[in-house]
Amino acid sequence: MTLIVGWKSDGGIIVGADGAATIGSIVEPTRKLRVSNDIIIGTAGLESIGQLYASRVHDLWADQPVPPLAEAQRDLADALFDDTSQIYARAAALRAATGADYQPIADALIALTIEGTPELLHYGPRGLVLAASDDLPFAAIGSGAQVATPFMAHLRDLFGRDKPLTIQQAAWAVVWTLRHVIRLGTSGVDDPIQLTGVGTAAAIELGEPVIQNFEQAVVEAESLLAAHIATMPYGLPDDPPESS
Repeated sequence: MTLIVGWKSDGGIIVGADGAATIGSIVEPTRKLRVSNDIIIGTAGLESIGQLYASRVHDLWADQPVPPLAEAQRDLADALFDDTSQIYARAAALRAATGADYQPIADALIALTIEGTPELLHYGPRGLVLAASDDLPFAAIGSGAQVATPFMAHLRDLFGRDKPLTIQQAAWAVVWTLRHVIRLGTSGVDDPIQLTGVGTAAAIELGEPVIQNFEQAVVEAESLLAAHIATMPYGLPDDPPESS
C-alpha cells in the first residue's frame, strides 16, 4: 500500500511519500522516492513496474537536455507506454492461461526542471502524462490517493486560492496530507514519511529535521483551528423555533 503526493509551488516541486511496504502480511519500512540526475520519481503499484519506470526515465534524458514541456510529456508517455503495453499483454496471456486475477498497474509521479521551470508530471495507467498547473497544482497516487486528493483540494482552496503556495507552504501541505491519511489508517500507509524537493537547479532529499519542522507546523495549525472552534462566538439560538 502506498501514498505518494506532489505539489507544484511558486518556487519548486515538493514530493512526499509514506514509508510502509506490504509483503503479504508483513509491513516493512521502505523508501519510495528515487532522486537521480536531478529528477524525482515515485511509483505506486507493482514494484517491478515501478523499477522499470524509474530506469526508463533515467535513461530517457541521461545524456541530453530535457526538451520543452509538451515534447517531454510526449516522449515520456511513449517510452513508458511501450513498456507497460508489453506488460499488460503478458498479463492478459497469464490470465487467459491460468485464470489468475493479475492486474499489473503502476502510476508514477515525476518532478524535474524543464527549461528552468520545475514541473510535476503524472503518468497513469491510461498512458497519458499530465502536468500540474496553477489550477491543479497537486497530484496523488497509490492506495491513499482517494483520501489524499480531496484533502489537498481543501488545503488549496484555503491557502492557495488566489496565488500559488510558496515552496515552504507546499512542503507543509504535503506533510499534512501524508499525516492526515496515515492517522486515518484506512489505506495501508504508514510512517516514516519521506520528503523531496526540486527547484530551478537541483533535486534533493529533505532530511528528518526538515520533516519534523513541518510536522510541528501541522500540530500547531491543528491546535490553532481547534482553539478557534472551541471559542467561536457562534451557535444555535437558545430557543430554536418549533417545527411546524
